[in-house]
Amino acid sequence: MSQVVLFLDIETTGLDPEKNDIVSVGAVPVVDGELIEPFFHEYVRNEIYPVSAEVMKNRPMTEQIRISVIKGDPEFAVLERLRAFVNNLRGGNRTIIVGGKNVSKFDLPFLEFYGLDAGRWFHHRRIDVGNLFLQPSDPVPPGLAETAARAGVPFDEAGQHNALNDAYACALIYQKWYHNYGR
Repeated sequence: MSQVVLFLDIETTGLDPEKNDIVSVGAVPVVDGELIEPFFHEYVRNEIYPVSAEVMKNRPMTEQIRISVIKGDPEFAVLERLRAFVNNLRGGNRTIIVGGKNVSKFDLPFLEFYGLDAGRWFHHRRIDVGNLFLQPSDPVPPGLAETAARAGVPFDEAGQHNALNDAYACALIYQKWYHNYGR
């Protein structure tokens, strides 16, 4: 049976799901070490966001303005389309493992707050790409850009903090690991 890993990333207006909103959701499926299309990328809500200072620090002003005025659908509508995307990947009974960068501690709790039942949608195993290329001297897993560099995966930091770009980078990092070490 095929192994399906769905690399998932969200962008938000802050770090607390009770106080902040989801801006966008991106997902890239990998089946047996190969990226498969289509990918999933949707913007959330239909309003101007108050974006917190913690999210905006170290971002160029053009990106701050872009994030503040993105338009999309309400969270529940995007989650319904994500659920349909996941069900299509299942293709019957395939188990889907979710992966990403810090996905268990950030992305999934946010999505669960908005109604995603991760225990029902995904296998209990999670893949954090930051752990795939750890070095003995690392006190904590490296960030996405450093992990990509260690994996030899091209990563444009200017495109970072875009849900689809980050999910895609995670999928490429995993693909590199899978073909070198994971089979």
